[in-house]
Amino acid sequence: MISALLTALSLMILSLASADVNFMQSCETPAQCRCDGHEATEVSCRNLGFTRIPDDIPVNITKLQIRTNTWLSKQNT
Repeated sequence: MISALLTALSLMILSLASADVNFMQSCETPAQCRCDGHEATEVSCRNLGFTRIPDDIPVNITKLQIRTNTWLSKQNT
């Protein structure tokens, strides 16, 4: 009985690990940004020294974290 439970638990862990790998491969981000959260549509570009929002944001991104960057005001662009 314990052996069967351990086998089932091992299979669940392997399944979750491969799901994370698939997520990381399918997540597209602008340069220097990274995937954020468990959705392939969430990207973090926090604290990267950006002076403007990146141009290469994929259209499927639903959440973009951009705080703590060095933003230029409209007057300086």
